[in-house]
Amino acid sequence: METTMTLEALEAETRDPFFDHWAPMFVVYAANAVALALLVLFWPAFALLDRLPAAKPRPFPGQVEST
Repeated sequence: METTMTLEALEAETRDPFFDHWAPMFVVYAANAVALALLVLFWPAFALLDRLPAAKPRPFPGQVEST
């Protein structure tokens, strides 16, 4: 005896691989968009960091500075 399935029943039992891939990738795309926006917004601040004078290291407490 052969059993047949209707197309609707077959689709109900079959997982859709599109959504298995689409949802995690949407999160990755959203995170990339946020990272790019933050980079664009804060790029001038990072560029200005290069113009700051180099900091001299401070001595540890109790350490005598050598000149």
